[in-house]
Amino acid sequence: MKLKNLLITITLLVLLTVSILSLSQSDKAYAALPWCGYLGTVTEKDAQDGTFTLQSEYYDFAGGNWQPCAYVLTVDAPNPDAIANIQIGDYVEAYTLGDPGTPSWPWYSLAKIEKEQENGVIEIYGDLSDILYICPGSQPVNLAFYGDLTLEVQEIPDCTNCSSILCDTAYSEIVITRGDYTWGPATLFPGESCTAELKGYNINVMFYSGVADGYPECTSDPGGGPQAFSNFSVEIWWDLMFYDLNDNGMISYGEMLNALMDYLANDISYSQMIDVLLQYLIS
Repeated sequence: MKLKNLLITITLLVLLTVSILSLSQSDKAYAALPWCGYLGTVTEKDAQDGTFTLQSEYYDFAGGNWQPCAYVLTVDAPNPDAIANIQIGDYVEAYTLGDPGTPSWPWYSLAKIEKEQENGVIEIYGDLSDILYICPGSQPVNLAFYGDLTLEVQEIPDCTNCSSILCDTAYSEIVITRGDYTWGPATLFPGESCTAELKGYNINVMFYSGVADGYPECTSDPGGGPQAFSNFSVEIWWDLMFYDLNDNGMISYGEMLNALMDYLANDISYSQMIDVLLQYLIS
């Protein structure tokens, strides 16, 4: 009986070890673990190590309600753009896997937020899947990109490079909309980028790499499994010289009136209208 129990124990340990090794050796995805998001301010930045120190104000564990917190966290930059563009004092939203206050996996998503904007996401680095569900405050709502831009990303799997139900992303298809304006689709292969302009709002999308669900293109198995994370950079900015229709570096009276009509139609904000007006006055 003792020998039998010993053999069972050894067998279970071997199976567990194989499972752990297969997970640790895969660079395609992480295990299916609950995610945790944080909102807070960057207080330190180490460009050499590619990390930030985050003084968090709120956390959201696995899609629950935002809860106040005061965790001091070291956040990894998902890609070089994040470490280049996010600065000390920026208000950010960051995602990792693991329990609140004790991240157990690399950080997979980081966004910069303009708190004074109703829709304040202006930069995203890493994965795009979770960022759109949170807001800078205590109540979770759907948070749109700056300028009410929406970004639709479809990742097409590479069926020749799969592990279980997950595959490397062969390419991504990008569609960007703002109201009645639509840009795209654009096809991005790993390492490629595109820039769209929608009525003064500019959005640059860089696709580094991705992991896509292989179902149904590559496998007949629709079952669940580990999370698939991809790596993008998305940066959004507004250019008041969109109204410079004569392309002469100045805003004329007629061009200022065009901006005023857009403001009255809620196409641009009050502060943006003031910026155009000031540019007209100095032109």
